[in-house]
Amino acid sequence: MQPTVRILTTFEGDDVLRSLLWWIRQLSRSDRPELIRTVSFANALIEVARWGVGHCDLVVLLIALDDWNVDDAPCVSLDEGAKAILERRATVLIQTVQALDGTCSCPCLIILCPPSGVPLQAPARRWFFQHLERSIVESLEPLERTSIVTAEEIAAAYGVQVAGAGAEAHGSAPFQVAISAVIARTLVASTVEPYRALVIDCHGMQEFCKSRLQLLVARYLRGRKLLFWDSETHDESWHEIVYLSERSLILMSDMVCISACAHRRRVVSSHLPDLLCLALPEHPEHWERFLSHVWALDRPLIHSSARLVERPSRAMYARIANTYNSAARISAAVHAASHLQGVI
Repeated sequence: MQPTVRILTTFEGDDVLRSLLWWIRQLSRSDRPELIRTVSFANALIEVARWGVGHCDLVVLLIALDDWNVDDAPCVSLDEGAKAILERRATVLIQTVQALDGTCSCPCLIILCPPSGVPLQAPARRWFFQHLERSIVESLEPLERTSIVTAEEIAAAYGVQVAGAGAEAHGSAPFQVAISAVIARTLVASTVEPYRALVIDCHGMQEFCKSRLQLLVARYLRGRKLLFWDSETHDESWHEIVYLSERSLILMSDMVCISACAHRRRVVSSHLPDLLCLALPEHPEHWERFLSHVWALDRPLIHSSARLVERPSRAMYARIANTYNSAARISAAVHAASHLQGVI
């Protein structure tokens, strides 16, 4: 059978594949990932173009910019000639992905991994790769069916060390485990129907906290409706959510609710089993990190011929937001599963 997730990498990615298979099992999915390593820039673009017109659910590019060969040798030095070649190749990559975004039948995830050839202590070398990465991100970020993630974003989200890690930064097991989470997350965003509304429980919340939370969730709305739930009676509070659903003409199963009150969550979940209700941390300083791990609020990457599958379970969404939010915890879960089941 044909793979449904195709991953092209410029470095060894065994831990990426191993951890991704764990995610697939956790999400009760039937995806078939394939990982291919290449150090040839030309071959990489050929593969991207070929995969873009074939049927699969997601194409993934794991790129360490200085892994691209320069005159058939790894780019370990950065003279002006090498810089010019890397800049041209970045331009070709941008143009290729831009062309495919409008014509290909599947979404694309690009992960820009830290340079691997030489540590980035030299300011000039560090500035060059930052400039190259920034130009790629700015060019590809607006695309509709392309998602681009940097090493710094992965480090912040999953607690892995990247800056100054040197030659093995992108090849380390923690970083590869974090990459697998990003791939799994993007795969869900490209194959399940997006939620249409976010309901915030603001009962008892001070006005400045409500304003801060509203500001934080704004970046995750992406066309979704934002609704506020402020019922005074705990045991009857679910009636207000029913009213919000009817008034906005949005099914309960298409709504995400976040609440910091455990009792109100239990009441709502018992009366409205189709509603995804997640535990908002009590302390405002934890809100931003929590929201960054709510997969249900991700930007959808669904295309017209997408193979739609069931959403992850409500329990799985909760575990992702509250447990599987660091590379260390995911690594422990993958290791435990490997120990119990043999090879994942």
